[in-house]
Amino acid sequence: MSIYEFLELRFGPRTRSMASVIFLITRSLASGARLWVPTLLVVVIWNQLNPERPLGVWEQFWVTGGALVLISLLTAAYTAVGGIKAVIWTDVLQSAVLFGALGFSVWYLLGHIPGGWEGAKTHLTGAHDLKLWEWQGDVPPSAEFVSQYGTTWGSIKSVLESEFTVWAALLGSLFITLATHGTDQDMVQRMLTAKNKRQSAVATI
Repeated sequence: MSIYEFLELRFGPRTRSMASVIFLITRSLASGARLWVPTLLVVVIWNQLNPERPLGVWEQFWVTGGALVLISLLTAAYTAVGGIKAVIWTDVLQSAVLFGALGFSVWYLLGHIPGGWEGAKTHLTGAHDLKLWEWQGDVPPSAEFVSQYGTTWGSIKSVLESEFTVWAALLGSLFITLATHGTDQDMVQRMLTAKNKRQSAVATI
């Protein structure tokens, strides 16, 4: 079963078709960008290693185009051979690389800041620099709004107009997760291919 089969069962064929078309269009655009950006690294690495002979425009086009075709063929090959297992293990490797890069970056940066973490904290002198949880909004409502609607609605308005609050994170992640896990087969296929509900829940986490 795909997420689109479920959407058809729940909402009808029109919803299934619309969700499928939107997914194909947006996935094509997103995959194109995700494939193109890493190929630009080839140009950056070449120019860093050969500063006396940087690649010209047409050379960049052929190098990135060749890398793009090669990456696409390799990805298609291991996906065709390995199926969903190959996709999932690729995700595992990507997660390991991401967390490994994060850990290395923090370690490297702290190792090059005089005094390490304590030295870094001396530069974080702002009132909210080290604050992790921000529940209140930083955009105060006008006195006119408070007098008309009250303090409670004024606080809610302040939170909704502020970018960095716990509420913004919760609301934002709610709608993003509804989109990715409600209409995106690329995300949901990992859960749908699990053997049972427990494994599906673990895959979601």
